Amino acid sequence: MTTQNIWRPGDTIVVQDVWRGRLWTARPMTVVVDDGQHLALWSPKGTVWKGSTTPPSRPRPEERLERILQCLDLCDWILQDRSLEMDLMWLLEPDIGYSVTLNWTGSGQPGSWYVNLQEPFERSHQGIRTMDLMLDVIVRRDGTWSWKDEEEFEAAVERGLLSSGKAAWLRDQAMQAIANVTSQETMFTQPWLGWRPDPAWGIPVLPEGWELT
Repeated sequence: MTTQNIWRPGDTIVVQDVWRGRLWTARPMTVVVDDGQHLALWSPKGTVWKGSTTPPSRPRPEERLERILQCLDLCDWILQDRSLEMDLMWLLEPDIGYSVTLNWTGSGQPGSWYVNLQEPFERSHQGIRTMDLMLDVIVRRDGTWSWKDEEEFEAAVERGLLSSGKAAWLRDQAMQAIANVTSQETMFTQPWLGWRPDPAWGIPVLPEGWELT
């Protein structure tokens, strides 16, 4: 892009996952910080977003993994409303293959760090575009960590939805993310553990044009 949008705290933007030119998900999120290099986004419990699902034109597989793989392979999914079940903070930096998410429990205490492996994000006029690439990492507050959704990830590679080279790159990105989160010295940690949103922000809503890719 020749022009980079920089958003102000409190602005609502759309985070889009795009697969083969089609919109996979769309989430309204509130900007907390955006300085061009560090992007922090907030999405409270109850936020309504768009998620992909099997179209009514074909049978719906019983297993979640098969539903996801068929939709990605056939590119025939439809979008439906979903509601966020917890408060989430997303932390992103340009040119890396992951975002870091922190969730809050019902008591208001921060939980584990969640590393989401994804395409490096691109800015658009209404938000950012990326694509979730299935593999995730959970980094606990004590510094221990574990893989998540490895079965989905390996199945996507086996079906040719992700190349072996891409898979290796994503695992390298995951190790970089783990090092950054456990170092306690990057934007992915402080000061977010004690942070809470401005009460005036409310729940973000998808703005007009959210479906445009």
